[in-house]
Amino acid sequence: MDKKIKYLFVGPGIIWIVVFTVFPLLYSLRLTFTDAYLNRPGNFVGIDNFLLAFNDYRWWNAFSVTIGFVTTTVFLTVILGLLLAWLFNRPVRGQKFFRAIFTMPLFVAPVALGYLGLIIFNEESGPINSFLHLFGFANIPWFTNPASARIAIILADVWQWTPFCFIVFLSAMQDISDELYDAAKLDTTSDWDLFRHITLPTIAPVIGTIAMLRMVEALLLFALPLLGTSFYLRLSYPLKTLRQ
Repeated sequence: MDKKIKYLFVGPGIIWIVVFTVFPLLYSLRLTFTDAYLNRPGNFVGIDNFLLAFNDYRWWNAFSVTIGFVTTTVFLTVILGLLLAWLFNRPVRGQKFFRAIFTMPLFVAPVALGYLGLIIFNEESGPINSFLHLFGFANIPWFTNPASARIAIILADVWQWTPFCFIVFLSAMQDISDELYDAAKLDTTSDWDLFRHITLPTIAPVIGTIAMLRMVEALLLFALPLLGTSFYLRLSYPLKTLRQ
């Protein structure tokens, strides 16, 4: 009876994974070998779709942009989260308040973040360009220039996901035994040496796991660049046409 009970508890999770993860993955893989389009049933075409994609310069451009974005945003969020966790892993006045402030971006919905980016990075009246204009700098074309648009999306993604790395890294640091630090302080009192030789090696598995999770999340990013670039262009160009 006990053996059957454990299957009863594990069963719903297994069913959920099969229905919403394994089946969609296998079905999508099957579609890549057909010429199906939306609801139209397709015929088997072998690897023609892959050959068509690999011979298209747009696919390689999208691939290089994606790799550059994922590498940059994962590196920045992990480094910034690690730095913030190291700074707050000590008695600091108002620590709970700052923790609450730092974790707020984590709960922003992707759609809301996209619209927030439209406001912050607005090329004509956004706060960033307005601030730069005060010091005599020209407005940055955040959404109409490909390079600037990538930077804007990276900054928005880093702002949202750095708190996630910060929370996990801080929890990992606080789980380190004080005895390790007390023993290490017999040889050195440098905070950098303690971090490099005690903290960093101890939480290295956590850093690797978080980097992997961030990489997966960055590869799945869709709403932010869609709302932050395409939607802006749809709004801006008709307005410019009417003004002319």
